[in-house]
Amino acid sequence: MRRIVLEDDAVRIEEVRVRGQVQRISVTPKAAGARPFEIVPADPARDVSQQRGLTGQRLWNLFSF
Repeated sequence: MRRIVLEDDAVRIEEVRVRGQVQRISVTPKAAGARPFEIVPADPARDVSQQRGLTGQRLWNLFSF
């Protein structure tokens, strides 16, 4: 497992890779009031031209316990 963190003045991006494949992308904006979200990575087992659904979409956590 490899964790890659990219950060600038506006945002922090954390990417988790397992065997070179992206498993998770988390984005944390630094602006006041902006909520963190995740981006759904593409499934490497599927043909990119046939992928639909949530690939590349943002997901927000509504509740945290």
